[in-house]
Amino acid sequence: MDMEDQILCAAPVPAESAADDAAADAPAASCQPGFVALLAVTATLFVRPSDLIPGLGEERIYLVLIVTALLLSLPVIIPQLAVKRLREQPITACVLGLLAASLCSRLGHFDMEGAIASGFEFAKVVVYYLLVVGLLSTDGRIQNFLYWLTFCYAVLAALSVLDFHGLPDLPTISPIADHTYVAELGGEVIVQRLRGTGIFQDPNDVCLVLVPGILLSLYWASRCRFGVRFCVWLALCGLFSHALALTHSRGGFLGLLAGLGVLFHTRFGWKRTILSACVVIPCLLVLFAGRQTTISTRAGTAQSRLELWRDGLQTFREEPLLGLGKDRIAEMALERGYGHVVHNSYLHSFAELGFAGGCFFLGAFFLGARRMLRLEEHAASQSAPEMLQLRPYLLAAFAAYSVSSLTLSNCYTVPTYMMLGLACAFAEVVPGDEESPPFRLDLQCLLQLAALGLAFLLVTYLFVRVFLVTG
Repeated sequence: MDMEDQILCAAPVPAESAADDAAADAPAASCQPGFVALLAVTATLFVRPSDLIPGLGEERIYLVLIVTALLLSLPVIIPQLAVKRLREQPITACVLGLLAASLCSRLGHFDMEGAIASGFEFAKVVVYYLLVVGLLSTDGRIQNFLYWLTFCYAVLAALSVLDFHGLPDLPTISPIADHTYVAELGGEVIVQRLRGTGIFQDPNDVCLVLVPGILLSLYWASRCRFGVRFCVWLALCGLFSHALALTHSRGGFLGLLAGLGVLFHTRFGWKRTILSACVVIPCLLVLFAGRQTTISTRAGTAQSRLELWRDGLQTFREEPLLGLGKDRIAEMALERGYGHVVHNSYLHSFAELGFAGGCFFLGAFFLGARRMLRLEEHAASQSAPEMLQLRPYLLAAFAAYSVSSLTLSNCYTVPTYMMLGLACAFAEVVPGDEESPPFRLDLQCLLQLAALGLAFLLVTYLFVRVFLVTG
């Protein structure tokens, strides 16, 4: 760990180790200004001050903080843009390729104004990604960031749950009513669904916070001996689980299943995972019983999603090179007064950004998962023991986010690139297997991403053709 990460800040984080009962839950926070600014940006992302204090609505707090973090962190941002560095870090190259594709998708349709506006918004997202990759450069930084992230998740979940039960009066996060068909009743019922603050005001979107929150809480609990801190982390896990149940989100439930499956497999292997699934899955079906566990391609919402996927494929066929244009699907829905986005982040990127943009987005997740999967235990053990213990939980959170993205259009949101940045930063900090060839952006890598994109489009097309009920 760098010397600067061993300096104690004014508000140190509590500690705990396996050797004695007073060991660390997380290392002391770094006082590096850029890192502190990144924590502030992250806090405003998940708990927007303007949602809690309406008078702050006109102040661009997030923009001020992200620009401050950028200026303070230029020494770690600029080296990431070097050609040699991009060749060695294909995930970052994919993210920058997405920025280029988003601009080209608008400029190709002679929409200069749209290119500037949408490009500026997405550039802020890319800056956040570069901050995460550049600043989380040590074991301690990653631990500190995840500790702070869990806290932000917990605040968002607590506010949402309290508001759902009618305690505070926060109009921006009030639950929304949804009509759900119940077979036992032979008709539809109205279900109140929890949502979050800021960009998480959709019940499905807030699951992108709650599921990683469950997994990170389990990680912090695994670092404690049984005691007060252990009970606190389990209580937070319960809070996230309760909030997840109140969303009634099928996509969130599928993400949870994927995350727990990867966690159990990474920690215990296939045999124990299968045996555990025989106990865990029935328990989850009971805990989340209702709309959330009624998963069928014949259900009304599933058929609606498949129709949107079909429309996304049609859009891609009409504009395969440049795409329809970044944000154009949502803009057209607003102009018409009806319609929805594709509700599949990967397909959405193909429809709006063209084949190259879709391959960059899909490829970023593919490369992130591939890099983390190749960090075997004997390689991870060369770094701090905390990284070895963290790997299954971070990989599980990454898998859960990737699966949830199949039912959501979040290809331009900050949490998506935070997750990609965490995967990239973790792989950079943890030594890899010297016998394995390094990851590089070369012709072979580009051909692999192109083949992956074609395979995804083909599988999606076949899936829609088989399960979509027409006429």
